[in-house]
Amino acid sequence: MAAESAAPVDVPVRADAPPWAFFTCGGNGYAFRLDQIHEIVPPQALTRVPGCGPAVAGLMGLRGRVITVFDLGVLMGGKPAASRPDHRVLLLRWGKIVAGLAVEELVTITALGDEILTASRDEAGRSAQDALIVGGRSFTILDADRLVGPLLA
Repeated sequence: MAAESAAPVDVPVRADAPPWAFFTCGGNGYAFRLDQIHEIVPPQALTRVPGCGPAVAGLMGLRGRVITVFDLGVLMGGKPAASRPDHRVLLLRWGKIVAGLAVEELVTITALGDEILTASRDEAGRSAQDALIVGGRSFTILDADRLVGPLLA
């Protein structure tokens, strides 16, 4: 049984603001600055890597490249996002390396208006910085370097 889709978010837009990608995993909202995302792709066949933990969803071939795909659901302590047939893979840049991050659902990509509120800093401090309150929903801001960097180092 497929999980229900997240409700659409009404996002105030400002033309000169940098764009963000908003997505969900395990019922929680997350966001990356769009300049940290190389590409967003639909589900691809993943090859499991023996000896890797569940945070590594597998390897994906894309246009002649082999890309390691991590699972945000598992990284955040929840269910694997890659197990959903309609998941998305965010391709993130880390230096010259591109790594994949499986998420459950892409909510929207947009620039934010001035009405967006910033919530307090995440206590864990591992990969999240702040949260954006958009349309009454909270989206934790993730940083590709802090999230994916340690996994690739």
